[in-house]
Amino acid sequence: MGPPRLVAYGKGCGRLLSLSRFLYMAAHPKRFASTTIAEMRGHQDEQGISPFWEAIGAHFFKVDFPRADSLSMIDKKFIRDLMPRYPIYLELLPHDAVEAIGQVHAQTKPALAMLEGEGFRRNSLIDIFDGGPVVECETAKIKAVANSKVASWKLVESSGEHKALVARLERPFIAIETNVDFDNQHSESCVGLTQTATDLLQLSPGEKTMVLILDQKPSQG
Repeated sequence: MGPPRLVAYGKGCGRLLSLSRFLYMAAHPKRFASTTIAEMRGHQDEQGISPFWEAIGAHFFKVDFPRADSLSMIDKKFIRDLMPRYPIYLELLPHDAVEAIGQVHAQTKPALAMLEGEGFRRNSLIDIFDGGPVVECETAKIKAVANSKVASWKLVESSGEHKALVARLERPFIAIETNVDFDNQHSESCVGLTQTATDLLQLSPGEKTMVLILDQKPSQG
């Protein structure tokens, strides 16, 4: 199975996709490392040219940047085989390439802001192709992972007052954004879902869900 294909842009689709991934990670923690990293798309100029790639990668790969980036999602071995194994002195690089190091693409700034809101912070690494920043967070401390809960569910006639992301725990993994009733006062959390929501999630009686309330308000002390 290849990487997920984003078929819609804007209107929060990227955020919904990221939160759905975090919900999956919360539901299956043993499948993931203790630290999660994300490589952010690096700076490109008005013509879509990456100065960092032109200064380094273009000299070692016989393909253009989009093709190399696509290949890296399938197999990263070719990067180790073709890239230099010794330090590269920044003083030998063009000024625009040096300036691009650690800079994020204009269209990726919202994604970076969203990840920072989830607790991700920059580390000392950059993307080897375009020089974009790399961010990381302890997986268990990612806000969406830490705040999600396993909950039973009950059928309700109308949507509740809380906006939430709800996922099924069984295969196939399905996550939807919907309004729910949420009872977290008892020993077991329970979420109220409409028939439409349960149909979309393909839920069967007795199945558990993973729930992330999206409009949580600070508790009153």
